[in-house]
Amino acid sequence: MPAPRYPRAQSSRRTPEPGLRALLAVLADHRERLVESWLDAAMASYPAEAQGFFLKSTDPFRNPVGATIAGAIGALADGFLAGADPASLRGPLDDIVRIRAVQGLGPAAALRFVFELKQVVRTVLAEAGCSEKLAQDGVFLESWVDALGLASFELYAAARERIWEIRNRDVTARTYSLLKRAGAVEEDDDSCGRPVTGRRPVHVKGGREE
Repeated sequence: MPAPRYPRAQSSRRTPEPGLRALLAVLADHRERLVESWLDAAMASYPAEAQGFFLKSTDPFRNPVGATIAGAIGALADGFLAGADPASLRGPLDDIVRIRAVQGLGPAAALRFVFELKQVVRTVLAEAGCSEKLAQDGVFLESWVDALGLASFELYAAARERIWEIRNRDVTARTYSLLKRAGAVEEDDDSCGRPVTGRRPVHVKGGREE
């Protein structure tokens, strides 16, 4: 499947302060480094072999998981560099979170990549020799990442609940099928003669139904 295309993130209502604009401008000049480092941090929760596979190709047909995560990380980074409202980035965030929820990662491992952005930004600014900019405008980074983290927890909880519902329905259907084949359920007819599944387990012991 092709990599998803995300709508343009909505900018924050508040106009960024001059210092913050300067901070984001410096980071924008090092966007590729920022995205690469954040993607590496996101993949760090996987075993080394899986990391190599996910990172080696961005072909959405050969490597749909790696391509989706890479595209979503790029969209989130662009939203951050634009000073966008984290709430407007739920699309790419949800794509990553749903993958990790399906893979069975716990919340800490699944969502750690969001908070890794703080260290990634510090590293990129240090490499650019602009660490003092973060000292002046670090509040934006902290609050932005925390807001994105809260959104990720909501999405993760919803994804896990959906997975549980699907598995529960599957188990129920399998159990009923086994009981039906074993003759342990009854199917009644309605007033028009159509079969109605009663799904009532019948256990026979000593010649009586329980």
